[in-house]
Amino acid sequence: MRLHNVNRVEELMQRGLMAQGVIAAFAILMFSFIDIYGVYRYIGQQVQQIQETYSNVR
Repeated sequence: MRLHNVNRVEELMQRGLMAQGVIAAFAILMFSFIDIYGVYRYIGQQVQQIQETYSNVR
């Protein structure tokens, strides 16, 4: 009986670790997506500013 409980606890711990790993991976993915989006927006703003300056010069 005791051995069975130990196995179950280990199984639950493994599942918990898996869940934590999935959550961590998901969070990292979300953060990287947000970072990429921010970089794209920043680059877009810079390009727009450069285009505006060029059109003003001409």
